[in-house]
Amino acid sequence: MYKIYTRKPGIPRGYSHKIWLIVRLTTVILLASFLQVSASGFAQKINLNRTNTPLKTILKELRLQSGYNFVYTDEVIRKSKPININVREAEIEAVLNEVFSKQPLTYSISSKTVVVRIKEEKSFIEEAIERLKLIDIRGKIVDENGQPLPGASVVNRTTKKGTASATDGTFSIVADAGNTLVFTMLGYKTKEVVVKNGETNISITLVPDEKVLDDVVVIGYQEVSRRKASAAITSVNPKAIQDIPAPSISNLLQGRVAGLNVQNFSGEPGVRNTVVLRGNTAVSRNIDNNPNSASGKASLARAISGPLYVVDGVPQSTEDIAAINYGNGTSTDVLAGIPIADIESIDILKDASASAVYGSRGANGVILIKTKAGTAGKTRITFSTYHGLTDRPDLDKVLIGAQEGRAKMELINHYGDYDDLKNIPQILTDSLNPAFNNANDYRGELYQTGMVSNYDLSFTGGSDVFTYRYGLNYFSEDGIIKKSGFDRYSLNSRMGVNITPKLNVGVQIRYSRLDRPRSVSDLSGGTSPFNGGYYASSPLPSSNLFLPQANRDFIFGSTKVQTDANTNNSLTISPTIDWKIGKNWMFNTIISYESANSRKDAFTPGTVRQSGTGIASSFVDNSANYLMSNTIQYSTTLNDIHHLNVLLGQNTEFHQYRATYSEADGIPNDQISVVKVINKMNSFTYSDLIENGIQTGFIRGNYDFKGRYLFSGVLNADASSKFGKGNRVGFFPSFSAGWIVSDEPFMKSAGKWLTLFKIRGSYGITGRQPDGGDSYLSFNTYNVGSGSFSGSSNPNTGQNESNTYNGIPAVSPNFSGGLSNSELTWEHSKQANIGVDLTFLGGRFSVVTDVYVRNTTEGIFTLALPITTGYSTITSNAIGTRNSGIETQFIANYFNPSKAFQWETNFNFAFNKNMITSLPNGGRDIYLDKFLLRQGQAINQYNTFEQTGIYKTDADVPVNPIDGSVLSFYGYPFRGGDPIWKDSNGDGVLDATDYVPSGNPNPKMTGGMVNTFSYKNFSLSVFVNFTLGRDIYNDYLVGKLSHLVPTDDGDPDPLHAISTNAFPYLNGINYWRNPGDNADYPSLSSFDGTRYKYAGVSSRWVENGSYLRIKTATLSYTFNPKVLSKLSISRLRVYGMADNLHIFQSANLPDAEQVDAFGIYNGSGYSIPKKYTIGLEVGL
Repeated sequence: MYKIYTRKPGIPRGYSHKIWLIVRLTTVILLASFLQVSASGFAQKINLNRTNTPLKTILKELRLQSGYNFVYTDEVIRKSKPININVREAEIEAVLNEVFSKQPLTYSISSKTVVVRIKEEKSFIEEAIERLKLIDIRGKIVDENGQPLPGASVVNRTTKKGTASATDGTFSIVADAGNTLVFTMLGYKTKEVVVKNGETNISITLVPDEKVLDDVVVIGYQEVSRRKASAAITSVNPKAIQDIPAPSISNLLQGRVAGLNVQNFSGEPGVRNTVVLRGNTAVSRNIDNNPNSASGKASLARAISGPLYVVDGVPQSTEDIAAINYGNGTSTDVLAGIPIADIESIDILKDASASAVYGSRGANGVILIKTKAGTAGKTRITFSTYHGLTDRPDLDKVLIGAQEGRAKMELINHYGDYDDLKNIPQILTDSLNPAFNNANDYRGELYQTGMVSNYDLSFTGGSDVFTYRYGLNYFSEDGIIKKSGFDRYSLNSRMGVNITPKLNVGVQIRYSRLDRPRSVSDLSGGTSPFNGGYYASSPLPSSNLFLPQANRDFIFGSTKVQTDANTNNSLTISPTIDWKIGKNWMFNTIISYESANSRKDAFTPGTVRQSGTGIASSFVDNSANYLMSNTIQYSTTLNDIHHLNVLLGQNTEFHQYRATYSEADGIPNDQISVVKVINKMNSFTYSDLIENGIQTGFIRGNYDFKGRYLFSGVLNADASSKFGKGNRVGFFPSFSAGWIVSDEPFMKSAGKWLTLFKIRGSYGITGRQPDGGDSYLSFNTYNVGSGSFSGSSNPNTGQNESNTYNGIPAVSPNFSGGLSNSELTWEHSKQANIGVDLTFLGGRFSVVTDVYVRNTTEGIFTLALPITTGYSTITSNAIGTRNSGIETQFIANYFNPSKAFQWETNFNFAFNKNMITSLPNGGRDIYLDKFLLRQGQAINQYNTFEQTGIYKTDADVPVNPIDGSVLSFYGYPFRGGDPIWKDSNGDGVLDATDYVPSGNPNPKMTGGMVNTFSYKNFSLSVFVNFTLGRDIYNDYLVGKLSHLVPTDDGDPDPLHAISTNAFPYLNGINYWRNPGDNADYPSLSSFDGTRYKYAGVSSRWVENGSYLRIKTATLSYTFNPKVLSKLSISRLRVYGMADNLHIFQSANLPDAEQVDAFGIYNGSGYSIPKKYTIGLEVGL
């Protein structure tokens, strides 16, 4: 099928070319700037590097950088001496102490005004006595890794004199014995040292202050103080998750953030898992969880409303457009290309106030990821690695060989009579036949114990003019299924140049290659040729069948006659400009270009196919994403009590996606493992182009009074090409306010134990546009070559072979693609949030609680159309949802920081209630197979027969009171051993109208808890996560039992199912065997009862999906820096970790977490393995 569009939407004609010209021109300017580097740096603190410079010049520079005013007389300047100074990221007071340390001058500070005056002269005797008493103290200040700390403040508390450490961390200061030296630096805990008699050289190690480091959070295009933030924001320290052997960030965030629900439906490394923040809002008419079909992949890709990821200010396109549109693609998580070792901070924006600046992309929350930048100083090298095992899982037991045959015959003999046993299939009786007397342990041979390893190497350093950081990573994990696995190769480089003290130019280049080889079939997780569930297209076969060596090699991953490429490549180039325009203004520009491509090649040799010929396919796609973002902000302070910040910004984005797919069947030689068209009737190909653009403008204002009363507001306007003319622009405002109660005078008495008490609230509107695969819903689409008729489809490929009408290429409306809707507009989410932040005992204990309500209106939904229209569907704004809940995070440090033994607990939980608030057609229910959409109930609620038990005998089956016929279902009468399905509407007939809501796949509560115990240099951390109050559909159990009995599949042989399928281990399964049994499950008779006894529309298969998992346990030891310094090593840490230790659950299936986006477990996924690793971290 080919598509023709009445109009090509997106960026207006010619604009995409202009945008590209702008990008190229700006890049040229940036590169030219790099070649003209001179002068010194600018940062938030004082950066100054001057030689033999007059005092007056120094004071002017300090006024520009700090905002302080300086008062002095001409006589002061005449008496001053030229100054040599080199400080970086230093406090103003430390810089002043350094400036005046060798001057005949002194200073005093009053309300940001510095008064410089001439020192009072002392007598010769007084000066001599002071010189004799003072000691010249020299030393070096380093961090916990032994790296020098430039710009640290050193103050003699007694004399009030001070200095700052140089770029190599060294310092010099005079002091008397008994004086106290105070060492301070932003982000580190203050340290005090008393000078001892005869002491002239001291070494100082400053320890990071996590409370201070966490004090700044990113809220989109700018950083703010956490104390003054009035929005709902949660941060995750990357150090807490850096040791976990998983390649994707989403895996690492599981259980770490209240309200962020991460479910690993697959244990295969590198695949996308489900991530939802504050409840799901995605509602779809097409619910299909078959991971083999194109419609199933598209349905699963659209089932969850995931958050927006923003990496270094650039929104990421994480949707698998290939899966959404065609059911193709690699299914690899593109975020797996960012190693955790390259990440500096992770901030999660939850409410509308925080995320509204992202407008249409922020409706489902925003996850901001900031990667590490270079820091000035000598080159520092960090290397870390871990290695370990991925354990072969404990598999659900299946009988094989003679055990299988005996168990099957026992069932047949038990339920059958003489007539039933006349035609038993040969596979069950001819035990001497080599075709039927085998014992294939299919799953045992598919699984393996694999290896996992990771290497990180980084270099960082620079000067006041130029800084750099280069990070290299290699990650490799063998899958627990043969021939599966994941390899990542990545480079992340960031460079910054201070063109002038006020102008900084930087560039980031990030590249990753992800290689995730698929195993035999294209299942969810790409695992094996067998899948579970009631509707399994390839259930596990009998172990007794003969398996030729070629088939064995192919299934179990031994063959080399197989093309298996499944790769993703991504290159991002992002130049940036930061320009401080005077005292109050700051300008920022980000230009980003990302090129992402993926490739999936597959070949199945003819030796394992019934036709004897091979089949090959190849899929290639490429995404080009362009972004230009400009912001300017103004900050000012009035009378030291009014603080105002205004941010004005603009974004332009353009996305282009191209895809090509080809497939050829009938390849005669297995050495030809690529697409080669031998017979065009057995071949298929297509290509596609999708383009869209978005233009954004926004303004944010932040104001606080006395740092106590906080206010913030955002107005965002988005214009998207995905909507028709007149509906492209959406406005998304938000407002928040906060009150730091603990700063009030009446709370002064509580200051000894209450560190922070803040109340905050917010309300705002965010939006959503159609996903990446739907760029043309407002425009008509057409089929080219649509001369199809009954019988014109190729029986091998299913593709239409009639493309003309009377010899002319046929073009017709794409009726199955849906009717265009020029009135389609933005989906809106209105969210209110109230939060309380409490901190006690100087930060040792803290509680953060948020209560929220999010109402989504004008939800984008596919409506079914009357057949008379000629079209099947139309996409419209036709649905509403609500998510409401409460979130809490509790952090406790139980012991005083001075104690050698420490115990920290970080616990979070979130309760969420999901509900549909409006439906089209007057709110009528929408039935989707075994799911239900109903107003007032949760999204995708299970809708099945209510099963109340099992008929004990034939006499228990009810009869029709009118004609006396036995209750039946689709022509099959019920018997003893069949399920009791409730006739909910009481009409005497069992059909779909008797379905009732039977379970909710949306979890009520999620969370996690980590306990960290440390003693001196040892540390033990144990992390658990949990999901409570959700139901899951056990399609795996109904599938493996239903494969033992006949179904209504048209096969007249009642024993065809039990003879050809595998036989599960039935111990512990209370199924009906004899009249009078009080059973939990229907009989396994192939002869009696309804053929729907194990149909997948019964509440019996809905189970409690709650679980608690002991996720990780880590034991580590950090070596003493003093010992390491002799080896020229700044940091050495070793650790061991166990991942996925144990799960507590009540569901009758292997893993209650491992369900798909619709809450279904069918056994087709990739088991979540246990991993055991040991690691090493070295700093030089």
